[in-house]
Amino acid sequence: MNGWKDEIPELQQASCSFERFLCTESLFNPSLGSSYGIFKSLQDMVVQSIENLDSSLQQVMIQNICLGGGNLTTRGCAFRLFEEVIKSKPKWRDDLIIQDQVVSAKQMWKRGCLLGSSSNTWITKAEFEERGDQILLQK
Repeated sequence: MNGWKDEIPELQQASCSFERFLCTESLFNPSLGSSYGIFKSLQDMVVQSIENLDSSLQQVMIQNICLGGGNLTTRGCAFRLFEEVIKSKPKWRDDLIIQDQVVSAKQMWKRGCLLGSSSNTWITKAEFEERGDQILLQK
């Protein structure tokens, strides 16, 4: 496995090899980072989030999972998430689409700000009360 090496202040060296993958692994196996057992795995959160949606939105979300930034850009992360989700939801195999977006954290923030600043994507309380969760499909 290729390692990483960098110079840090005060003429010290830092190197990292397999440790850098442990951070990503803890997303799939939270017990690596905590012995309390209170954290959910990434795949469990994805499944729970989709299952908590109205049934009319579930199919759309199953086909539109996008990973971006940080540890989620680690090579193979999208494939690993696909495999882990399929273990608990085999019926999703033919429909599940997980894309990994290799973009910098700064780009992710810019995209989020752009999306949030677009007034046509905002849903007012009045709109939601009038049309219910169907407004999410319209915006």
